[in-house]
Amino acid sequence: MSPIGGPAPLSGIQQAGRHSALVRDARKLVRSAAERRRRRVVVVEGVSVAREILRGPFQVLHALASPRLAAHPEAPDLLDALERLGNRARGVDDRTFSSISDVESSQGILLIINRPRWDLEVVLASTPAQLVLVAHGVQDPGNVGALARIAEGAWATALICIGGADPWSPKAVRASAGSIPRLPVVESKHAPAILRRLAAAGLRLVGTTPHDAPSYRDAELDGPMAFIVGSEGDGLPRRIEQLLDLMVSIPMKEGVESLNVASAAAVILFHRRPPEPA
Repeated sequence: MSPIGGPAPLSGIQQAGRHSALVRDARKLVRSAAERRRRRVVVVEGVSVAREILRGPFQVLHALASPRLAAHPEAPDLLDALERLGNRARGVDDRTFSSISDVESSQGILLIINRPRWDLEVVLASTPAQLVLVAHGVQDPGNVGALARIAEGAWATALICIGGADPWSPKAVRASAGSIPRLPVVESKHAPAILRRLAAAGLRLVGTTPHDAPSYRDAELDGPMAFIVGSEGDGLPRRIEQLLDLMVSIPMKEGVESLNVASAAAVILFHRRPPEPA
């Protein structure tokens, strides 16, 4: 039975107690990035990302849902998907779910999945690459998530993260608004090797700088391209700039600080001509 005055438990899903091992484990994983890395798992929360995970080729280890989910318009489809998970899905009351979640306004669904891994060679072989976005040393997970959303919206084949923030951290996944589960996200620590491979695949290597470079409006950016952005504070290292074919800038009014990394990527990538409909 539900607590007096509280919402009824979700039907079709077995319930987990507030002090169950699953609830304790989920709480630990949400709070500890080190534990997630050690076990190579990812915690995702919210309707948009859960929908994409449940539709995709991901291995869901556990799912938790609270009665709050029932109020969402997509609840029937999500509940059907959770039921298909069998004993990997559990319901908890809203108070217990709030004690696990790190989201201020939770939507009542959380998934624990095996951490996805994308291989660059597989990505390049699966679809002829016309655009790849490379994030070099981007530290803010919110920016990494925004870059994934921009990359997908600009018809990119993949996002490549070289160092920087974890693209599968909860904040990055939320900021991507569902893009990270749909877009191949390649992770690497070896920038020169990645850039050489992209060049060998026929992509022109283009970077951005706030000064001493032609305006992006005067550059030819419509061909196959890998667009490389640097960290929030320092931009691209000189050693990386030397490997690129072209650097461009975004003209701005004098005295105004340069755009943040996600805004700069959006300005330049959406300046490109959209691909022809298939």
